[in-house]
Amino acid sequence: MPVTLSSNYKEVFNKETVEKIEELTEYSYELDDILSFLDTYGEEKLEYVEAYLEAINNLGIDDAKEVIDNYADSNGIEYVEGCDELYQGNYQSVEEFIDELELIDYDIPSWLVIDYEATWDSAIRFDYDKIESTYGYDFWRIN
Repeated sequence: MPVTLSSNYKEVFNKETVEKIEELTEYSYELDDILSFLDTYGEEKLEYVEAYLEAINNLGIDDAKEVIDNYADSNGIEYVEGCDELYQGNYQSVEEFIDELELIDYDIPSWLVIDYEATWDSAIRFDYDKIESTYGYDFWRIN
């Protein structure tokens, strides 16, 4: 249960925060979503709420809030703006990610064994980030 309830938020937050909440709810943002953000990240991070809610909305997957929360926990809420464009998906392993995105040229002879973890460690991790999640790993493009 959230600490800040929709019935008492005007008593909990300062005047500027309450005004900003009312402004945001006037548009397309839900009060419960804003209050959940504030409970998680704090009143001092209110400036990032729109980017956060946009990222969740734009991701378009069932567990988008969890994915964006994991990203914010790993990178900081300050870097959440536009992160939805960097999301590559959730995979059970580095091997599945590399295979799915076809990051290795498959003109390699079938008898050659690929060390996916070593490939990740030596090269691919510079272009992608992986964050452990409930269902494996969320992969994000870095650049």
